[in-house]
Amino acid sequence: MAKRDCVYLEDLMENDLYLESDSFKIHHIIKDACNKRGFQPDIVFQTSGFSLCRSVVSRGSGISVVVDDIYHEMQAPNVVKIPFHPDEDLHWDVCMITRSGEVVNESVQIFQKFVKKRLLLD
Repeated sequence: MAKRDCVYLEDLMENDLYLESDSFKIHHIIKDACNKRGFQPDIVFQTSGFSLCRSVVSRGSGISVVVDDIYHEMQAPNVVKIPFHPDEDLHWDVCMITRSGEVVNESVQIFQKFVKKRLLLD
């Protein structure tokens, strides 16, 4: 699988999946998407930190699903990032809420610009 350009959710059926625990949003996104496709992913291990997933994946014992930022922060030998096919309906909604009718101060404006840039919305 490491040599592929992209993967589909159904590819998760064929592999042991090491995933962050259900305390993390990515866990629910993947599990719900697989359930919509009619199968349960074979989550063989759940952790509260990606470093253990990375270690297991680098030994060739399974696969993991993470967001880009985590992958870039914790790259390891023998670990490659393969995106899901663009047709896969995987998304993570992010919202920023401010008080209605109030002027947004400079600190909030800077933070909004940072978030937009980080999410490639700007």
